Amino acid sequence: MTSYSTDLRRFFRNRFEIYADYGDVSAAAELDGSSFTLADMCWHLQNDSEPFPRHYDLDLRRIMARAGSGVIARPRTYGEVAQLIRLQLGEEASTASTCLGYRR
Repeated sequence: MTSYSTDLRRFFRNRFEIYADYGDVSAAAELDGSSFTLADMCWHLQNDSEPFPRHYDLDLRRIMARAGSGVIARPRTYGEVAQLIRLQLGEEASTASTCLGYRR
């Protein structure tokens, strides 16, 4: 495992927690100094097979509940969680565009 992968996963977890708690996709950048957004990290981690820590299950449930989606019951990888978050972020952007009168 490279240092880059370890740092990227740590930054992803920071942003994941802020997003789960506050729905904010940009706040964690101020805390850890990384210029990567949550969406950037999701893109970089989408094929990562490293197991995602199970103690984030409650946070993942909260995020998916906001979207009205179910959660995978089996252990997840960073890649699977990143893909779920990317879908969620895409749905939020689409909803915001529609509310503002724009269509994608």
